[in-house]
Amino acid sequence: MLATDSPPPKTHQPRARRRPANRSLPPTTRNCDAVRAADDAPLFEGEPGYRPELDRDGDGIACE
Repeated sequence: MLATDSPPPKTHQPRARRRPANRSLPPTTRNCDAVRAADDAPLFEGEPGYRPELDRDGDGIACE
């Protein structure tokens, strides 16, 4: 295989949500129990309601 025939490098793509987020609770009052009760778990970094305090392992996914 020639260097020009190699596949393009893979880039990190955020996981797509399987369903639209409910987001029925204000982001400032959420904890993971409230997020799960509202059927919004998991929260991904960059989404409304995501906070680093909710991401126990620091992988960008809160309330997993």
